[in-house]
Amino acid sequence: KGAAAGLVGYGYEYGEIMPIYIACTNSGTVSSPSNPSGIVYGGFGVGANIVACVNTGDVVMTNVTGGGYPAGIVCNFGGSPAQYMYGCFTACYITEVATSGALVADAGFNGSNIHYSYSTNATVPLVGQFWTSVNSTTSVVSSYSECVDNLNAGIELYNQTATVPCNYRFVAGSTPKLKAVK
Repeated sequence: KGAAAGLVGYGYEYGEIMPIYIACTNSGTVSSPSNPSGIVYGGFGVGANIVACVNTGDVVMTNVTGGGYPAGIVCNFGGSPAQYMYGCFTACYITEVATSGALVADAGFNGSNIHYSYSTNATVPLVGQFWTSVNSTTSVVSSYSECVDNLNAGIELYNQTATVPCNYRFVAGSTPKLKAVK
């Protein structure tokens, strides 16, 4: 499909129920001619959630003239019903094109919700392109330590209605680390 990602390059068919991505991390460089993503390319058909995911690996689009959507966490984000991201973080280089997103590159068809998610990349917009309204609580931060409490608030927000809870929390420090809790 012309996509590469740190976890899943292209993970759905229309009509399938997508998995819930919880506590996924990538620190390796992801490179693709069109749609590189730090965690998952996306293309969500039905009900996906991305929770407590971290990308510190660079996201490199190798064909900047051919069009594409490089993203720190997920490229293609949205579907019916709406998709949700809670407590995700990026600290990486992302190829800068008009559609780049530090968190999400292409969002909003049928609704995208991005809560308590942050990036240290100030040169690329948090959401690169969106088709309909995007409900978000996001910001650029200068360091991970600035947003640890809010990342954990995102996990708690997810857990309020989750059928599969996130049993991880971010721990304070100079780099993003997730710790399993009981």
